[in-house]
Amino acid sequence: MTTPKTHPYIKKLVEQFDAGRVDRREFLRTATLLGLSAASAYAIAGGAAMPVARADDLPKGGTIRVGHRVPDLSNPHALGWFMFSNITFPVVQTLTRTGSDNVTHPLLCESWEPSEDLRTWTIHLRKEAMWRSGRPFVADDVIWNINHVLNPETGSSSLGLMKPYLLNEEEDTLWDANALEKVDDYTVRLNLRVPQVAIPEHLFHYTNTMLDPEDGGVFQVGSNGTGPFEIVELEVQRKAVLKAVADYWGEQPHIDSFEFVDLGDDTAAALGALASGQVDGLFRIEQFQIDAIKSMDHVELYSAVTALTATFATKVTQEPWSNPKVRLAMKLAVDNDKVLAAAALGNGLPAENHHACPIHPEYAELPKMGVDLERAKALLAEAGYPDGIDAEVQCIAEPQWEVAETQAIVDQLAQVGIRFKINVMPGSQFWEVWDKAPVSHSSWAHRPLAIQLYALVYRTGAKWNLFEWSNAEFDELLVQAEGLADVEARREVTAKLEKILQDEGPTLQSIWVNEQTAYDRRVKGFSLHPSMCIFPETMAIEA
Repeated sequence: MTTPKTHPYIKKLVEQFDAGRVDRREFLRTATLLGLSAASAYAIAGGAAMPVARADDLPKGGTIRVGHRVPDLSNPHALGWFMFSNITFPVVQTLTRTGSDNVTHPLLCESWEPSEDLRTWTIHLRKEAMWRSGRPFVADDVIWNINHVLNPETGSSSLGLMKPYLLNEEEDTLWDANALEKVDDYTVRLNLRVPQVAIPEHLFHYTNTMLDPEDGGVFQVGSNGTGPFEIVELEVQRKAVLKAVADYWGEQPHIDSFEFVDLGDDTAAALGALASGQVDGLFRIEQFQIDAIKSMDHVELYSAVTALTATFATKVTQEPWSNPKVRLAMKLAVDNDKVLAAAALGNGLPAENHHACPIHPEYAELPKMGVDLERAKALLAEAGYPDGIDAEVQCIAEPQWEVAETQAIVDQLAQVGIRFKINVMPGSQFWEVWDKAPVSHSSWAHRPLAIQLYALVYRTGAKWNLFEWSNAEFDELLVQAEGLADVEARREVTAKLEKILQDEGPTLQSIWVNEQTAYDRRVKGFSLHPSMCIFPETMAIEA
């Protein structure tokens, strides 16, 4: 095994931690991003890593069935939602994995080394990693996959993360012929145009799975992979079946198979399926379902504090949303504490309209915006809308907290004359229009870093910048923040990014929602991931 060099900032990070300027969570995330092993980081921070069930203690065999949406998965590099990767991850893996503790660990790679200036990242691959077909997993496979996600024709959201440091500013070509460097068969070096601190997090972004180049980027029944499972059945909106690989290169899965059963949008049907044993678990449950879950003696409830959120998003290239005074008026009209109470029964935190969560290392606390209805009305009048605005917002039908949040926001906006009609749509229809509608309400999965969310959602030209918002100062500051290893220095820049989003950003962002789910008590080895990732190879089921 290659022993990574220690980044020079680690010493200062330890000093910041000892002085109380960086908390334990921030220390662990940053130290491991910079190449320190999780074991070493936990040893310095005190306390043990999250406990993992010993393989010898878990039962063997059987099938676990989970209620979970099953979409079109044919192009994993362009999936539109984190949850969908639960079906692809067990077959086609990522180079790294961010665990339930929010610490990023090696997976297909064994280690990584950033240069002091964060412009060169050397990634060492596991020599034991193999494709299911028997071929070694090598550097050529990594380079093909990164090139594939960077190709605009692929349609990958990874472009929002990776374009600034791997591609030319004006063209979708590598900024340098040696940007993706093959050092040898088991070593890849990323030579970046600008510094980037979050490379290991980016490698776990769910569209960055390692596909077999011989499959041409297509995922289907029988697709080759490096993972512990192969996909043997796949029927969109019905089910997906994974079967354990007999000669997996890593630790053998405990179960024989794992099934994702699509139960549709009906939350009552999902609870019924769990109660009756039709499924052994659910992808997610909502706050209003907890009492029903607690009444099921055979079911265990899981919860996690997360940066799950939703945006009430306006497309700023269209009137009236093109006027920043209208967007600011909307924020001043909404009490986020009331939204949290209505949408999640208080199960989370009020947000601050800037998409950085208190659990993010670089989060900077700003003065509260507060509610100011009179100023909101005055801003609307200045923008040319003294009689208010009539519009429509698109909202997905499930999960129900999203409908409740949309309704709570709409009710409060009506106080200043912004009148919305809510169009609630089933998921199959919503995902066809969510990035095209003038106004839409959509959720965003937890990410360990605020700068990662900013790159995916708010950077000019990013695939998920559905607002079509562009701010040159924001883009420049984001690149600056992404290049800072020092958490305190990055926090100072993030404060400026947060303020820009509050003052003229394209969206209301009102709440952070804790995640919850439930599994039959016979299921062992499960832990709730803040991004709702499911890793079947860690799980087992009693007969």
